[in-house]
Amino acid sequence: MNLQKIISQFSALIFNNRKMWLIIFGVMTLVFLFFASQLRVDAGFNKMVPLKHPYMKVYKEYETVFGGANRVQLR
Repeated sequence: MNLQKIISQFSALIFNNRKMWLIIFGVMTLVFLFFASQLRVDAGFNKMVPLKHPYMKVYKEYETVFGGANRVQLR
């Protein structure tokens, strides 16, 4: 098979079955919309750091005493 014949057959497959392709892509779009609507943004501090690291274990131990990582205390 030469390239021209392959392209011709492929384009015939696409254009002769337009309704089928429209339905397939429509269903795919609906599935993607459903899953995209389930996404939630959650950029919490604890999700962005390795909690098993020794520094983070110490941080978690003293977090209640000093009020977290994003606090500045002036005395």
